[in-house]
Amino acid sequence: QKDLMSLFANQSGLVLLKVDKAEKIEDLIKVGPQLDQLIQNLNRKGIKTHYIAKLVNELHRKMIYKLVEFLLPEALQEKVCLFVMGSEGRSEQVIRTDQDNALVYADDLTASELIQLEEFSTKFIDVMQEMGFPPCPGNIMLSNPEWRLSKEELVKKIENWFANPSEENFMYAAILFDAEAIYGPLEWLSEVKQTLEREKD
Repeated sequence: QKDLMSLFANQSGLVLLKVDKAEKIEDLIKVGPQLDQLIQNLNRKGIKTHYIAKLVNELHRKMIYKLVEFLLPEALQEKVCLFVMGSEGRSEQVIRTDQDNALVYADDLTASELIQLEEFSTKFIDVMQEMGFPPCPGNIMLSNPEWRLSKEELVKKIENWFANPSEENFMYAAILFDAEAIYGPLEWLSEVKQTLEREKD
């Protein structure tokens, strides 16, 4: 068991180091196949899937955080909270599955900042695909304006889901309930989730 845990720590540490030391987007893209190899090695050595999933999700989060740092204009870095949902939000992934992500931004963004944010969102989704994360078939991604909203807009959208109950709206609420913030003012997502809790009750 000690040998297995040593292998787990050493191999995961190497991949983590490569993410931390990435200097350009291409470096992150190269990490994807190395992460797949790490998963195979750990699985063959008998590491439990639960531990592999925790490791993989932590590495995914660090990859996403680093990608945002590369792509998001510096002036917007304190004005955006990006989060993942679905299996990624629940930390259940072992392999990279369809993207489920979104972002909430400050209510006072200027028109030019909104354009920058749209350009960032499109590029982010494209690079995520290059990193091995397929697009969401339901388009629940921050490149979709419905999942790229100001804090005020997202709160109103949640209230509308519960005011107009439907299978689709309840699905959206469930997806958002699993969300986990990755980048930016993390408390913004907590505030949004408070609206979910309030409306649910």
